[in-house]
Amino acid sequence: SYNVVNPLFEYGIIRYNHTSLSVGGMLMNMDSFLSLSEVVIHNNSAAYGGGIYALWANLILDNVEVRANHAVQGGGIYCGMESNLEMEFCLLAENVADEDGGGLWLNDADLEITRSTITGNVAGNTGGAMRYQVYYGQPALISSSILWGNQPNEITADNNAPEVKYSDVAGGFEGVGNIDGDPLFESVETGNYHISWSEYPFANGSKSPCIDAGDPEEAWDADGTIADMGAYYYHQETITVINSKPAGSFNMFPNPASQNVTITGDQSIREVIVLNLAGQVVMQQEMNGPRCSFDISTMPSGLYVVQVNWNNGEVSTEKLIRE
Repeated sequence: SYNVVNPLFEYGIIRYNHTSLSVGGMLMNMDSFLSLSEVVIHNNSAAYGGGIYALWANLILDNVEVRANHAVQGGGIYCGMESNLEMEFCLLAENVADEDGGGLWLNDADLEITRSTITGNVAGNTGGAMRYQVYYGQPALISSSILWGNQPNEITADNNAPEVKYSDVAGGFEGVGNIDGDPLFESVETGNYHISWSEYPFANGSKSPCIDAGDPEEAWDADGTIADMGAYYYHQETITVINSKPAGSFNMFPNPASQNVTITGDQSIREVIVLNLAGQVVMQQEMNGPRCSFDISTMPSGLYVVQVNWNNGEVSTEKLIRE
C-alpha cells in the first residue's frame, strides 16, 4: 500500500537481486521515507548494502527479515549520511560482508533497534553484527534484543558507542539489564531463531535467559508476561492442574495491585506463597483462617503467581499483577 505522507510496503519478498554497484535488494536515497512490514529480503548482493542501502533516508522496519545477503560492506544493511533507521521485531541473520558490518554498517546515521535478533552474520574484518561509525547525532539505542553468534565479533564502534540495554550480547556489553548467555535458539542449523524453553514451566537450564528479560517498561508480550529479548517471544501457555479432588477457591483483590492484597477463601488458609515467573519464591507468609492480607509494595513491577496452601493439604494458584 502507498500514500504520499507515509508510504508502506507490506507482505512482500525482495530476493535474488545482484549488482556490482551500491545496492542489492533495495535503495533508499535523498530524503526518501518508507515503512516496511512483514517483508523478507534475502539472497541479494552488492558492493554496499546487500539487502538495503540507505543514504539521507528515513526507513522503518517492522517484522522484517533480512537474511543471507552479501556485500563488500554492510552485508545485510548499509545505512549512512544522516539517515534514520528504526527496527522492531526484525531478524538480521546469515548476512556476509567481505570487509566490515556483516549484519549492519552504520555511518553517521540514527538507529533504534527494539526487540530484534541479529545472529549468524559474518564480516571479513570486524563488526560481525554491526560496524558502528557515528561522529554526529545521537548514539544508537538497542533494547530488548539479541546479538549472538556473529563473527568475528558483535559490535565494533569507532566513536560515540551505542546505548544497549536489556539485551543479550555475546561477550557482554555495558548497559542496564544486559546479559551474556546462550539464547537457546530452537535450531540454528535450520535457521529457526525462536528462543526456547524445552521443559516449560520448570525454571531450569532449558529456559532461554532471554525470556521475560527484556525492558520491563516496554509493552508486555501477548501472553501477558514481561517482554522477551529478540524478534520472537516465547509464548507461555497457562497450565491447568487437575486434582483428584477440587481445591478450595479464593478471591484476590485488588488485582492489579501496588501495595496491600487481600485474599478471601472458602476454607481455612495455611500459607500464601508468591513466586516470580522464574519459579523463585519472593514472599512466603503463614496464615490461619479464610481471610488474609499481605504487602507487595517492595516487589518489582511484573507478573507473579500466588499459591494458596489450604489447611486440608490442597493447593490453588492465581496470577497477580504488581503495577
